[in-house]
Amino acid sequence: MIEQIFDPKTRQHILTTGITVKWQCLEVGAGAGAIAQWLATVVGDSGKVIAVDLDTRFLANIQSSNTILIRTYAQEPRNLVWRPNPYYSHYEIDY
Repeated sequence: MIEQIFDPKTRQHILTTGITVKWQCLEVGAGAGAIAQWLATVVGDSGKVIAVDLDTRFLANIQSSNTILIRTYAQEPRNLVWRPNPYYSHYEIDY
């Protein structure tokens, strides 16, 4: 899997930022969500992770209370409209 090849280096790079509890993180192009899940554990319950992707099917398994999933519908934002999804703990962006 791609995660097995690239995630260790990605985590190492992110750790050089000094990331710690209470941080608020944005992952654009979250893919399968492995990095978003890892970020959620690093920032802890007092932090926040926002994971954005065009296709959030693979992100639906993230169970972290400090993670917000955002599904985008286009690649170039025009008028952003944030809609809470009542069935999942994520938002959708229309633009």
